[in-house]
Order: sequence, then structure tokens, then C-alpha cells
Amino acid sequence: SRGPERGHPQIPRTLVKRRLEFDMATTSESTANSTVTSATADGDTEREQEHGNGATAAPAVVQQEEEGEELIGPGPAPARQRQKRPLQFEQAFLDALPSAAMYEKSYMHRDVVTHVAVSPADFFITGSADGHLKFWKKKPSGIEFAKHFRSHLSPIEGLAVSVDGLLCCTISNDRSVKIYDVVNYDMMFMMRLPFVPGAIEWVYRQGDVKPKLAVSDRNTSSVHIYDTHSGSNDPIISKEIHAGPVKVMKYNHAQDVVISADAKGLLEYWSPSTLKFPEDAVNFRLKTDTNLFELAKGKTSVSAIEV
Repeated sequence: SRGPERGHPQIPRTLVKRRLEFDMATTSESTANSTVTSATADGDTEREQEHGNGATAAPAVVQQEEEGEELIGPGPAPARQRQKRPLQFEQAFLDALPSAAMYEKSYMHRDVVTHVAVSPADFFITGSADGHLKFWKKKPSGIEFAKHFRSHLSPIEGLAVSVDGLLCCTISNDRSVKIYDVVNYDMMFMMRLPFVPGAIEWVYRQGDVKPKLAVSDRNTSSVHIYDTHSGSNDPIISKEIHAGPVKVMKYNHAQDVVISADAKGLLEYWSPSTLKFPEDAVNFRLKTDTNLFELAKGKTSVSAIEV
């Protein structure tokens, strides 16, 4: 026999035989039938089904679903609930909600309502911090909105209605006085003041020819009386009544007397015609005989006066 050619070494027969046996074993394992084991719901019996290349696996699964057997194993994860975002000061908001046995209705301003005045002509007027003025008509079953004015560009500092209910006026720190006709919902007159007003009050009786208006100076103790029908910005009379700036004034039309209070808590009685103490309209001569100094002793001041 010929010997091995140069450059081509001869492979031993034993290695070739082992290689063939390994290939045959691999082929037999790849073509062998696999076994699928399925269990019943109670786990008592088991059955085995042989199939080749997965061809008969699908019918077994379909049969299992048709028989209603439960799948053994972990179930799907529960849906994650969305956490509620906490609201800051939630309890404070809940406590601020209106609670009443009877139904309530709100009539809104755009800003905080700072002044309310009632007219005997079945009207009431409200003023807000943004300078707006609203007229409301009283009805048997509630109220009805009548008219809206932008009275001042700055907050309303004072609101007064005459004793006959026909006139209304407002003041602000813009040094102006706006006078309105309540029944006709119209602005009649505007006065320009040389000072910043502090308080305002109508000081005339029903039927008087001159509708007089009292205006105090915020920075001094002076009080000025104006005739609103004259069309003039000049007062008809002025006087320093208090030791400090007048904060509140209220007119008693039955006695034709004005009661005023200053920033120190002192009270004064005076006549709107003379701006002097009305000796014939009151039953005392000295304030020491009264309780007019109680607020000053308590180091407090007056916020409002009603007669």
C-alpha cells in the first residue's frame, strides 16, 4: 500500500469511529419524543402525553382551558392604586365651608366687601376694597342687583346714606367724594378735596333745602360741612372739634346732633349747623358726668357708631 502523502497526515480510525458515534447520539436525542405532564386541579392524578416536535401540545392546552382547570403558579400582580395627593390645610378649607339649616345665596364682589349701608327706599349699597360700588334692590323674596359703579381706583374708605335714603356718597384716599342718586342709580356730583378724607356722614334732616355733608380730615382734627347742591368744592363751615383726627361720625336726625369719635377713643357731641356742643339737645353739661371717657381709659378706639 501507498504511504501517506506529504502534507496530509492520516487520521486514526478510532477517532473517526468515535466522531460518528457522537453525531448519531446527537441526532437521536434531537428527534426523540418529549413528555408533557399535566396535573388536575386537585393534584390527585397525572397523565402523560407524548408528542413529537411540539405538534400535539396545543390541543392539550385547549382541552385544559375548556375543562376549566385552574393554572397552578403565581397570578398577575394587582393593579397599582394611584395615591391621593395630600392637600395642605385641607381641614381648614373644610371648616370654612358654609353650614346652615336654611339655603343661602351669595351675591359676589370681585374683592373683599368693606362697607355696607342700608337705604330706607328699599335699597342697600355695598362697597369693596377694589373701589367698586354696587346697588341692590330689596324684594319680597330676596334681593336683586340694580347697578354697578367703579367709584374709585383705590379702596373705598367711607360709605354713607342720607336719612331720607335718596343720596349716597363714598370717599377714598384719592381725595375725592362721589355723590350718587340712589333711586335713579346715577352719579350726581364729584368733589375734589384739598385733603385726604377720614370719615363722611350726611348731616341734614328730611325736607331740608340744603343736603349737607360732613367730611373729616384724616391728618388733622378738622371737620368740614359742604352743601352738595351748590356745586362748589368749598365748605360752608369748618372747625377743629377733636384733639386728634376724627375716625367715625354718626348723625342723629331726631335731635339734629352728630356723634363723632377720634383715633384716641374720645367721643364728642356737636351741632351740624354750628359745629359746637348742643346744650339744648342733650341732658348733660360735662362729659365727666357720662361714660364718654371709658374707651379712652381702655386705650381703644371706635370702629363704628349706630344710632
